[in-house]
Order: sequence, then structure tokens, then C-alpha cells
Amino acid sequence: MRGVAMARRLLIAWAAMAVLVLASGCATLVSDQQEIELGAQYRQQLAKEVALDRDPGDLGYVNALGQSLVRAAPAQRPGMPFTFDIVQDRSLNAFAIPGGHVYVNSGTIRAASNESELAAVMAHEIGHVVGMHHKETIGRELGLNMVNELILGAAGQSGDGAGAAAGQPSAGAQSAVLLTQVVEKGVLLKFSRDQEYQADDLAIPTLIRAGYDPNGLVTFFDKLMAQGGGGGGGKVFEMFSSHPLTEERIQRARATIAQYPRNPNAKRDAPAFQALKARVY
Repeated sequence: MRGVAMARRLLIAWAAMAVLVLASGCATLVSDQQEIELGAQYRQQLAKEVALDRDPGDLGYVNALGQSLVRAAPAQRPGMPFTFDIVQDRSLNAFAIPGGHVYVNSGTIRAASNESELAAVMAHEIGHVVGMHHKETIGRELGLNMVNELILGAAGQSGDGAGAAAGQPSAGAQSAVLLTQVVEKGVLLKFSRDQEYQADDLAIPTLIRAGYDPNGLVTFFDKLMAQGGGGGGGKVFEMFSSHPLTEERIQRARATIAQYPRNPNAKRDAPAFQALKARVY
């Protein structure tokens, strides 16, 4: 039986890596460096548009948790500057933008019952990054020309004085407007059903390797379904709109978890998480 269980786990791991190889083939249009540079711009834009938790203790906690999950991920992207932030927003949402920047709403932290549920949400977002889903989406939705326009426009912000003085919008200003339009359309946060499945498939072994109970992913899914249903609504609509959730997806996650041996010592909660949950807005 142990041999069969090991074979099943190896099959799951090989399947996940095969999908990554196929994804990388579809993502050759955009380089890692282009993704990182576009992500840095997006991160600057978000800092102006959303309220971020600046408390050192809160940031230290989510960063430590996030980095531990990154190290445990079955797929790695060396050189990707992973960062983790808390958005002061009571709606249930979490998202990753290009370049490895992960954001979790305070409402998601408050909704999580324990640390394993928060870890599951973050592991899923990390799965989108290591699965190179942004590279696929950028190449498909924007194309290389627009990516270069965004990056070169930002790089030229400091040298556009002459054009601006002549009454013409600078390249940096044009780039900012273009990025705003891209952000408003949600282009960089659109994932396919297969990408959502793959992010789940990568999140589960990430949680297990980091010592967490992977069932936190399923219990948080159940919570979302109970509050908003598959169609979304109210405070859960934002998360459903970018991370479509169905009963099939939940059952699929349960089946994947069942392929791994149960760890009776897996972490479910921690006092530090409950302290954070009590503090956040």
C-alpha cells in the first residue's frame, strides 16, 4: 500500500511539472525580467490606490508565512522577488500580480478560522506565480509590444521633460495611463479554469511540505461557497470574480488531498495568527 501511495504522489508531482513545462512553452513571449518590471509598476500603482497595512508586526507575520510557503513550493522561480502585503479591505479577496507580489485582504484574514486556511489562500496565490500564469496571461492579453511600451514608458519618466514642456504627454505619463487601463480591466488577474486548478494542485503539496494541514484549502472553499455561492455576491463577489469557485473544484481539491498520507501533526493554527486576526481592520 505504501508503494501504491508513493506512486500516486509521484504521478501527481509529475503531472504538475508537466503542466508547468507546457505552460512555460506558452509563456515564452514574455521574459521573467519583463514580468518583474511590469509587476514593479503595478505594485507602485496599487500603493496609490489601495490602503495597505503598514504595521511592522502584521507585515512581519504575513511575510514570514509567505516566504515559508515559497520555500516549500514544489516548483521554484529563482530570482522572483516575492513580497506579501495586507490590503485594508473587509471584502474577501487575495490576489497575486506579476513579479511575485501577493496581496491578502484584511477581510480574508478575519474570515479565516485558523492559520492553515490563511496559508492555503496564500499558497494558492503563490501557485499562480510559480505556475507562470501571469506570463501566459500577459502574452495572451497584452502582447509583447504593449508590455515593452509599459516598461519603456516607465523607464523614460525621468527624461521626458522636453515633451511635457511642449504640451505633449510624456512617455511616463502615457505609460501610467495605459497601466491604469490595464489594471481597471483586470487583465493581469484573469485566470482560466485550468490555471485555477493548477494553482490548487501546486498549493496542496506546498502546504504539506510547509507542515500545514492541506484541508485548510477545502474548509476555506466551503466557507466561501456557504457565504456567497458559486455566483458570488456581497463581500465575496470580488474573490469569486477572479477565482471562480465551483463544487467540482472543491471535490477535485479533496480528491487531490486524499492522495497524500495524513499527517497527524500538521499545523492548523497558531497564536500569532489569532493575534493578527484580532488586530487587522
